[in-house]
Amino acid sequence: MKLVAVVITYFPGKEFLSNISSYLNYVDRLYIVDNSEPSFSFDSEIVKDSRITLIADGVNRGIATRLNQVLDIVVNEGFEWLLTMDQDSCFDEDQFQQYISNILNFKQRETVAMFGIETGKTPQTPSTEFERSRLLITSGSMINLGLVKSIGGFDERLFIDDVDHEYCFRAGRQGFESIRFTAIYLNHNLGTTHSVRSLKNMRQTNRALHPPFRLYYMYRNFLYISKIYKKDFPREVAFLKKDLYNRLKNNFLYGSQKLKVLNAVLRARKDFLSDRMGKQPITSLQ
Repeated sequence: MKLVAVVITYFPGKEFLSNISSYLNYVDRLYIVDNSEPSFSFDSEIVKDSRITLIADGVNRGIATRLNQVLDIVVNEGFEWLLTMDQDSCFDEDQFQQYISNILNFKQRETVAMFGIETGKTPQTPSTEFERSRLLITSGSMINLGLVKSIGGFDERLFIDDVDHEYCFRAGRQGFESIRFTAIYLNHNLGTTHSVRSLKNMRQTNRALHPPFRLYYMYRNFLYISKIYKKDFPREVAFLKKDLYNRLKNNFLYGSQKLKVLNAVLRARKDFLSDRMGKQPITSLQ
């Protein structure tokens, strides 16, 4: 199995070297593509490692563009699968070994556009259990490079959020599968959580809160994929809608930037209706 990996970074933390070490020995090459503005200064252990190729130009070009940048390089180099990772994600060794084994032994894997894994609950032991899912996330997923020319690259109009979902939807329209191994676990940071007092029962609870500029992209991009794919994948789009509205609700109820959140939602809808996609100058929302 010819396996190449990419991790997209944005001012990665001190745990980054440890995270990439959890899968580096299992891939033939790792591309680190940096979106930091200005470019991040990586440890010498990373810069000098012959297995690693570092791509950095001091510009935040978004997730989709960076993934396509690597796809353009690797799709014709004999690699079969591309592992896509976030900077704050890592594997336990037994989990990753089972993941590779599951893919190699999966019947008709040539028709699977993307494999993904579990990031929520931790399974007791890794196994071959799986489900069909159009809602895989970028981190921990394996992209079938043999199908990229048929499906196309990632949609750069999205810039960051919903890039992964859109790819799965588009692959599904063409008859290709997206498979999640439900007993393979990825250690993945799902975002910043804050301890707040619930308005329902006044008990302390955790809520995921996002900066307004991220909510802008979440809402605008959801409107975009909903318009394109709602008829084909109504259940999945309904799930994404419910998840998005819960995030917005939490930020309105428990966040400290309520006015900026409102402005983010209004700006997102306006830009979607005006077909202003891609990266947008929204510094007022940061």
